[in-house]
Amino acid sequence: MKKKQMQSNKERYAVIVIDMLEDLVYGALKNERSHKIIKPLQKLLDHARKNQWLVIYSNDAHLPGDPEEKSVGTACARGKFWSTGYQRFETSKE
Repeated sequence: MKKKQMQSNKERYAVIVIDMLEDLVYGALKNERSHKIIKPLQKLLDHARKNQWLVIYSNDAHLPGDPEEKSVGTACARGKFWSTGYQRFETSKE
């Protein structure tokens, strides 16, 4: 008896979105260059979801008292809206 294959032979795709945080795009640590990728990212995420690709979000978040507070203050603090607001980038409005 053959073992069942765990994964089909079809190619599988995933999108990993890293650090698209409100604080890093529009907030205290904003980077104007990040604005250029928002529309392409929205299109990519729309395509990924339509085609049932895995979408993973990864971000940095600091706890109170974290040594990084000395250099970035409370930007990207865990639980703060600005550290988790990537929903703005999730889907296009077109």
